[in-house]
Amino acid sequence: MGLRSMVAPVVGGILAEIFPTYRPIFLITCSITLTGGLLIALLLQETNPQKQRSNLLNEVKASLNHIRVIPKTLREVFRNRKILSSSLAIFFQGFINGPFNSYFAIHASNMGFTESVIGSFYTARSLPTFTTPFIGRLSDRIGRIIPIIIGLILYLTSLALIPSLNIYFLLVLLFVSLGISGRLINISTMAGIAEGSVERRGVGLGI
Repeated sequence: MGLRSMVAPVVGGILAEIFPTYRPIFLITCSITLTGGLLIALLLQETNPQKQRSNLLNEVKASLNHIRVIPKTLREVFRNRKILSSSLAIFFQGFINGPFNSYFAIHASNMGFTESVIGSFYTARSLPTFTTPFIGRLSDRIGRIIPIIIGLILYLTSLALIPSLNIYFLLVLLFVSLGISGRLINISTMAGIAEGSVERRGVGLGI
């Protein structure tokens, strides 16, 4: 998520200022996505068609087997308090983040910020991606709970301050704060879930 989250908001804002309607932006986005999908398909293409069909059938069978054990797996996962608490933390952070993204774009537009400037705020929120290794190491040393709690408090505090400010520099700082708090929450919760679901790690992380 690092580089794409930094570049995409500003590029999207610039495109919104260039084109009079949003339809060309959606067409450009679809074209880029299709191009990326074709490149991935070409890179992963099997040279032996028979082997490719065999691998596909095996994957389908394995997926069906996983679907059958989902109810049992969910019961096992949610009995683990570490997984449950980590899941709740990431759920509430994500639940708040969704409406905020829509609200802030409208709020910033009403304050007179252009699309590219609005995009730069979201880019600023992605800058703390570079802190991921350091936060991961900190979480290993002091445990998962403390970073999660600090991250949630910092996240909520930053959100509460944003509507009362209209200075670009201060808003950028608050968005960087949102990015740091998001890293604290996400990294610690993923590590906690992985530790708590050794046998069902994929399902735990999926939840």
